Amino acid sequence: MSLDMDKVKAKLDICRESLKKGYGSVFDGGFLNFLIKINEEEEALGDVYLCLTQIMVCIKYLEKTIQLEIKRVVAISAARQHFLDRLHWRLEHIWSCIIPLSKKDDQKVPNITTEENSFVALMDFILEQIKPFTNYKDDDPKLSTSIETNVSASMERAIHLSTQIRDRVNIVIGHTLAFANVALEADKKALSALSQTVLRECIAWQTECQLGLKQSNQYNVSNCRVKASSLENALYKLEDFINEALLRLVYRCLLDFEKFSIEKLRILMNQCGPDDPAMDEIVADFDVNLDRTTQIGIFGISFAPNKQSELS
Repeated sequence: MSLDMDKVKAKLDICRESLKKGYGSVFDGGFLNFLIKINEEEEALGDVYLCLTQIMVCIKYLEKTIQLEIKRVVAISAARQHFLDRLHWRLEHIWSCIIPLSKKDDQKVPNITTEENSFVALMDFILEQIKPFTNYKDDDPKLSTSIETNVSASMERAIHLSTQIRDRVNIVIGHTLAFANVALEADKKALSALSQTVLRECIAWQTECQLGLKQSNQYNVSNCRVKASSLENALYKLEDFINEALLRLVYRCLLDFEKFSIEKLRILMNQCGPDDPAMDEIVADFDVNLDRTTQIGIFGISFAPNKQSELS
């Protein structure tokens, strides 16, 4: 399989520039013919088609938003920016799906790309990678011996792994803080405190791993295990609390949608003038609920059994 990566990238760049300008001429989508060449890559093909489908959905609702703004002489900036951000994100996602296709089979390595860094996937990855450092005993003597050898003798591997986990922990905290921005007031403080605990424990474990390479004579395997176990416990506590806070937020959103429905918003827009203070308050409440729904959707996608479920 041979792809003209430069041509595909150039066309995607044109799409991004068109979004920035806010207008464009008739778009030549002929470059999408590269999809014909990747039939043997079923998963990548499915990802690209999903992105294209969601791009069309975003364009459709962006157009409706702009038409409503013109008709009502009111700016709905939050909704417009939301769809623009989604378009940019999906264009980036298409590119991330195509890049591995240009590599040879022996160069392809399983990894979590930045675009696929969902909260659930990251947590699973971190907990799986840190597992050898938290197992004090194991039912299989051979596995236990292997773990002990890896932890005590391969300091460079431990440092490399701790650096990878630190990078992913930073993204997990980013997801958590994004959720905290729209979470219920009673949950925001706890989410912030748990995020700080996770980051603190991760730094402590990474420092302990680095100590083993700098001062091997002072390195203690047990200390490394204790630090890793503390990080593992902090991650589990964060995950449990987010699950509970997410359920509370879903319940709250369902109640608020009855109060701030699109139909009620449309009626108020017909009754009130564009400068009416009451209108601004209702729109602000509606935007908050939209942001909350978006975060709920992000976590919902994380739990989806397959990529096709993301469109439902």
